[in-house]
Amino acid sequence: MKLSVVILAGAADEAAGSLGGRTPLEAARMPALAALAAAGRCGAVRTLPPGSRPSLEAALGAVFGLKATPPAGGLLAAALGAEVPAGTVPWRGDLVNLFDGRLFDPSAGSLREEEAGLLVETLDRIFAPEGARFRRGVGWRTLLLLPESTREAMAEAPAALVGERVADHGPRGPGADFLRALMERAEGVLTDHDVNVVRADLGENPASGLWIWGGGAVPPVRKLGPGTAFGEHPSFLGLARGAGLDPAPAGLSPAAAGGLAVVFLEGPLRASRAGDPAAKVAALEAADRETIAPLAERSNATGEGRVLVLASHACSCRLRRDLPDAVPFALAGPGTARYGDVPFSESGARKADLVVERAGELLDFALNS
Repeated sequence: MKLSVVILAGAADEAAGSLGGRTPLEAARMPALAALAAAGRCGAVRTLPPGSRPSLEAALGAVFGLKATPPAGGLLAAALGAEVPAGTVPWRGDLVNLFDGRLFDPSAGSLREEEAGLLVETLDRIFAPEGARFRRGVGWRTLLLLPESTREAMAEAPAALVGERVADHGPRGPGADFLRALMERAEGVLTDHDVNVVRADLGENPASGLWIWGGGAVPPVRKLGPGTAFGEHPSFLGLARGAGLDPAPAGLSPAAAGGLAVVFLEGPLRASRAGDPAAKVAALEAADRETIAPLAERSNATGEGRVLVLASHACSCRLRRDLPDAVPFALAGPGTARYGDVPFSESGARKADLVVERAGELLDFALNS
């Protein structure tokens, strides 16, 4: 059975006054998704393991069948296909914007690839002799290879700390002193770098800080492939590679892929992080028009292949942070009997009779039922 999975990153949200008291999912015009929800099974799924802190990594790990949040550094290394030498630990070092002692922008204004590359090159040159190797990642997301002594340290994701004082949320535990010292010294290097001087002159958020988090290797991921992964986010690609999915070749559309195709659409989450409900509505409508509609049309035309759409998790535009709520899903296609008369929305998820408590079971059901 062919299955196409569309993961709408951070799609669920709170009601926004600028949207007339509606959530972005309720305000967005998504006729293809509405038709899927009306024709198939629609319900709620809990994508965050019990007791976990809300995050994209926790949600994606659960969707791929993991019981604990996979470390973001290990996911980035897996996504890049990077070698992790013995005696080192992969960490993620995000280039962030700090202002007045607080973490203001966890993506430094969506730092451009070429800018990030220049910053990473400088940081690696300065800190490599001290055992901190920097590797270019994806945008502001940098891969750090740090000494084994840092393995037990813990640090929170910067996306969860918007507006918080940096001094209150630094790394902690064994090996944390190395991380904190590296972050403090990197701030001085970054602030004076030509890249950030130019960004400040242009009125863009400079990448004035380094936030280290998510250290460790990724546990084994259950195999779902062969199949194809569509999406560039490193946490998604790291899990997809572990599950046996190959990154989509250039020019291939999800509707043209054979077998299992998993599509990760980051647009709604980026809009949430920016605190922009209107941009989130636009991202959701683009997902419906450009991805969900072609998949549904092919399924309807051929009578083959199911389509599963779900929100990865909830992310508040108002708070610019992840939320712990259950999120909606819709599954339609051959052999999928209609069940549940609720819309694909937060309110629909709250009143759904069909609730999947473990997110990994949703993929199993869609693939094997």
